[in-house]
Amino acid sequence: MNLRDYEQYKFALADVVRAMADQFESTESEWQKRFRDLFARLADDRFNLVFVGRFSRGKSSLMNAMIGRSCLPVGVVPLTSVITAVSYGSKDNAVLRFRGSALTQEIPIGALAQYVTQQGNPGNTKRIEVAEVQVRADVLRRGLQFVDTPGLGSAITENTRTTESFLREADAFLVVTSFESPLSEEEIRILRKVAPSARKIFVAINKQDLVKPEERDDVAAFVRGQLAAIFGENAPRVFALSARDGLEAKLRKDVAGLRASGLIDLEQGLIDFLMTDKATQFLTRMCERIAEVARLLPKAKKGDITQRLGAVASRIATQAKVQRFQCETPEQIEQALPALQQFNPCEICGHIEEAQWDFLRNFQLRLNVDPQERQRFADHRGLCGFHAWLLESIAADYGLCMSFPPLLDRLAAGFRAEAANADLLETPKRLRALPPGRGSCVLCDLRASVETETVAATAARLSRDEAQAMESLSAICLPHFGKLAEALGDTGKLARLLEHQATLFERLSEDMRRHALKYNARRRGGDSEEEESAGHRALLILAGFRDVNPS
Repeated sequence: MNLRDYEQYKFALADVVRAMADQFESTESEWQKRFRDLFARLADDRFNLVFVGRFSRGKSSLMNAMIGRSCLPVGVVPLTSVITAVSYGSKDNAVLRFRGSALTQEIPIGALAQYVTQQGNPGNTKRIEVAEVQVRADVLRRGLQFVDTPGLGSAITENTRTTESFLREADAFLVVTSFESPLSEEEIRILRKVAPSARKIFVAINKQDLVKPEERDDVAAFVRGQLAAIFGENAPRVFALSARDGLEAKLRKDVAGLRASGLIDLEQGLIDFLMTDKATQFLTRMCERIAEVARLLPKAKKGDITQRLGAVASRIATQAKVQRFQCETPEQIEQALPALQQFNPCEICGHIEEAQWDFLRNFQLRLNVDPQERQRFADHRGLCGFHAWLLESIAADYGLCMSFPPLLDRLAAGFRAEAANADLLETPKRLRALPPGRGSCVLCDLRASVETETVAATAARLSRDEAQAMESLSAICLPHFGKLAEALGDTGKLARLLEHQATLFERLSEDMRRHALKYNARRRGGDSEEEESAGHRALLILAGFRDVNPS
C-alpha cells in the first residue's frame, strides 16, 4: 500500500457512507448525524509527527529539508515556548493562535522568526500558543503534519514544559539528536517518558557532515546502546543524516547527494510506518465503525451496503498483507525533487485566447468606423456562431448595430433571390453552407494559425530542454494534448509527457474527492485552495478554455 492507495481507500469508504445516506431523507436528523460523524472521521484524518530534542539539534533544519525548502527559522539560539505545526496548503501561510483568546493573526511565513524565536519573542511575551504554518510541500499533502517543539534543556524552562505538555498529541515521535553530543540527559528523559505509550518513535542523529565518516559508526553504536537500555528489543530505528546536506541536495536536484545525506532513508522509514501501521489501523477501524452503523439500518434500506463494505475491507486487508510501500528508484526520486508547480491552465489555450481578444478589440473598432470593413464583413458572411458571440461580449449595442446591417441586408437579398428561384430543391443545401467557418470566418483562421504555431513551439521547447520544460509545463487541455503529442515526434518524450499528464489527472481527482468528503462532513472552510477550485480546474483540463475551443 502506498500513500495514494491509502487515500483511495478512504474515498471508497466515503462512497459506501454516501450510499447509506442516500437511503434517508435529509430531515432524518439522527441518521444524518451518524453519517456526518463517519464523513468527519474520514475527512479529519491527520497524522502528527512531533519533532523533539535538545535546542540547536537542527529540528527546524530537518523539517525544512523534508519539506524541500527553507520555511522555518533556524539558528543556534533556542526557540521560545511556541509549538509550530506545519501542514499542507495551496500557498505559504502562517496563522498565530494566542493563549486564552479565540483571536488569530495571519502573518507571512517570512515574518515567523519575529514570533517563534527567542530573539523576536523573548520568553513568549506575545503569549502565542501555537503557530500554524501551511506550505506547498507534497510530503504533507495527504494528511501528514510536522510539529516542531521548543528545544529541551535551554535556559528557558518554559520551553521544556511546553514540549512535554504536547507529547500526548503525538501519533509518532522523531527525536532529533546530533553527532556533536548524542542523546543528552533531557532527550533520554523524554525517551523514557514516551516509551510506555507504545507510539512509534524514530531517532535521527543529525549533523553527520560535522564528523569524520569513521566516527559516525561509533556514535550510532552508542545511541543504539542507550536506546536498547530503555526499550530492549523494541528499540527505535536510528537514522544518521545531515539535514543541511539533504536540503542542499534537494534544491540542486542531486539524487546522489540526497542519498548520501541520509534523508531519503528517514523519509522512507516514516512512509513505510505510515502505510504498514497507522494507515492500516485507521482504515480497519473505519471499516468497523461503518459496519456498526450499517447493522443498525432498517432491513429495507440495507441493500448491498454490507456487500460493498465487505469488498472494500477485503481489499484493504489483502493489500496490507502482500504489498508494502516500495522505495522509489533514483529516477523517480529525481522527478519528485522539484516543488510541484501551481496548476497553470493550458498554455496553448492561453496563447489562442490572447490572440483572439487582441484581434477582436481592433476588429470591433474598425467595424464601428470603417464602412469598407463592414462591407468585407458582410461579404465573408460575418463570423461563425461561436466567434460572433465572442464579438458580442466586448462590443457595445451601438457597435453591433453599426456592424451587422450590411450582413443582414446581404442575407435578405440572397433569401429573396432564393424564393424567386424556380428550382428550390437545392436551396436547403445552399442554406446549410451559409454559416461561415474555416476559410471564411477570420477568427477561425486566426485560431487555427495560432494553435499550430503554439503547439509547435511547445513541442520544440520540450525537445530542447525536456527536464526544465516539463517542470514548467502547464496542464495541457485534452483538445490540445493529442496535437502536442503528435508534434513531439519522440516516443520517449511522449511517454514522459503522458506520465506528467496522468499525475495531473490523479491529483485533480483526489482534490475533488477531498472537497466532496469535507462537504459531506460539513467541514466548511477546511479546504485548501486546490480543493475549492478542483471542479473548475478539471473542466479546464478536460475541455480547455470556454472561449477558445468551440466543440
